Amino acid sequence: MEPSHILAYRHPDVVGARKDLQKVKEAAFDEFKTGRRPVKVMKTIKKAEKKVKTLQKKIQVDIRKTRVETFLAEFIRNGGDPTEAANKAFGPLTHTQAARLGYQMMQESKIFGRALLASKGITYGKLVDIMIDRAYTSKKTDWMDRLLKIGNFHDFLPRNQAQGPAVINIIGDTKDDAKEFGFGGGEIIEGETDDNTA
Repeated sequence: MEPSHILAYRHPDVVGARKDLQKVKEAAFDEFKTGRRPVKVMKTIKKAEKKVKTLQKKIQVDIRKTRVETFLAEFIRNGGDPTEAANKAFGPLTHTQAARLGYQMMQESKIFGRALLASKGITYGKLVDIMIDRAYTSKKTDWMDRLLKIGNFHDFLPRNQAQGPAVINIIGDTKDDAKEFGFGGGEIIEGETDDNTA
């Protein structure tokens, strides 16, 4: 599979435009030798270069569009297999390449899934009708939550709230340790102490 920019570069129209650009450069160089001002020569060359780049970009976009349309048509025809559709749209590929490319196509454009559903007669309205039926008949609240989310009535998903650090009862643990080692009568004083025993 050759990338679209290489195919556009090799397109006959672009090859012809590049040949014309080369002729313009040669003519401009001859004019430059005869004393024409360099600014005018450069403007002529830049104008011809812009024409080549514009044509090449247009052809590249057309190639990509054709590939996407081929991918979509094959995706619908084969029942939703992106690997097979990528192999058809982008040429003979290994299974891994086709799977990766099909996955990328599905990630880049969410329209493919909708197009597949629409080709099978399942529209957004029909999906909502199915959810309403499920919300009435199901014992789970998932269907109701989905409908509420679609209607944008409220945010039913719990938010992850940052929890503060857990409070540890150091003083109570220290008193228990003091009693265990025979210092039951002493009091524990909060704050800094001077330790001169070291």
